[in-house]
Amino acid sequence: MKKRISLLIAICFSFISIFSQHTHPSQNHLIILLGQDTVGIERYQINGNEVLTETIRRVNNLRRQKARIVYREDGSIESVETRVFNAADSLIQEELMKSAGDSLYFQRERNGKTNTWVRFGRPHLLVHAIPFFASYAKLILNYENAPETNFSIQYFNDPIQIKKTGENDYELTVEVLRTLRLKFNADKQFLALNSRGTGLLSYETRKVDQQVYEYYAERWWQDPNMKIISTISPRIKEASTVHDAQIQLDYSSVSKRGRITFGGLVPFNKFWRTGSNRATHIEFDKDLIFGGKNISKGRYTLYTIPHPDQWFFLLNKQTGQWGSYYDEDQEILRVPMKTSHDNPEQETLRIEVEEMEEGGMIIISWDQVKAEVAFELDN
Repeated sequence: MKKRISLLIAICFSFISIFSQHTHPSQNHLIILLGQDTVGIERYQINGNEVLTETIRRVNNLRRQKARIVYREDGSIESVETRVFNAADSLIQEELMKSAGDSLYFQRERNGKTNTWVRFGRPHLLVHAIPFFASYAKLILNYENAPETNFSIQYFNDPIQIKKTGENDYELTVEVLRTLRLKFNADKQFLALNSRGTGLLSYETRKVDQQVYEYYAERWWQDPNMKIISTISPRIKEASTVHDAQIQLDYSSVSKRGRITFGGLVPFNKFWRTGSNRATHIEFDKDLIFGGKNISKGRYTLYTIPHPDQWFFLLNKQTGQWGSYYDEDQEILRVPMKTSHDNPEQETLRIEVEEMEEGGMIIISWDQVKAEVAFELDN
């Protein structure tokens, strides 16, 4: 098995020289917007079942990423090779992902260290897991060629729904990403993508001239003082003292950025991690009582279920997980929250703990919604 993986990796990385070549001037050029900020640029060229792409992004740090994506005839992704360069234009990371049969192979070279693994039972790479907008353009081309085949593509366990909404307009919907609206010209060249109001990160992507792309590329890459867009959903860790109990919260503070929050980005009647990225965690060093139920001191994940009229507050013994993957078998608490919907609009999510006369209150506020749950100390 090791020899097989090593041979596979050697063969795939032999193609890496394509990244040093200048791409054809007829390729597509895009700018990527997040709110009012231009956070990235991308250029790509589609050659049959091969896509060559390059992006420069300035979220968290400035980096350039080049990739070669190879598709199968059925529209699934066979392999992705990437190289990442830092602001000094030094190669800092190489990756290979390749699916074959019922196995997925991965290798990463970073800082002189190699990380390799094989995962069985996952035969295809997911188009939405590839961080290039060119993958969306290629997906629509595949859909046009064989729409009945592409309806079977899934993101984790959620089917991808593709709907043609106009002569050259499409909507792509998947549970975790919501709806992406894509626009093409008559030659099926990608023009724009807009996920504002629904999308996970509310990106807007537009086609631009090559000169615009080169303007941003030169300006960003040569300016050592280029402004970096900070973490999109920063992790907040706060501790509060309520009487003689200490309560610690650990969550990612997501922002609206023009999106519909509840009923849009956050679906009603479903488990919500109450933030983004890693699940929200809460820890307390004294036993607490929520809705008459005693909860032993310890560390838990904090979830909610937003409804149009009322929320529910949940605690779960499973910790350390990413995202909204919820194990109901480990749930230890589910109580209703006092919920109001007419508060002053709040751009970013806040979770706070306030001391009350006979205990405390956990307050979750975002947009115009405020949801509260009271607790007491188990003396």
